[in-house]
Amino acid sequence: LIQATQNPWNPKGIGACENVVWLVSGTDEAGVKDAII
Repeated sequence: LIQATQNPWNPKGIGACENVVWLVSGTDEAGVKDAII
């Protein structure tokens, strides 16, 4: 989950989408990516 916030598709870093990542913490990485994008 922490790694997901640091992936290239989230260039602004952890703080930018931290809330989104926590909201979808039950999903896999693909689910997190879809939620953020």
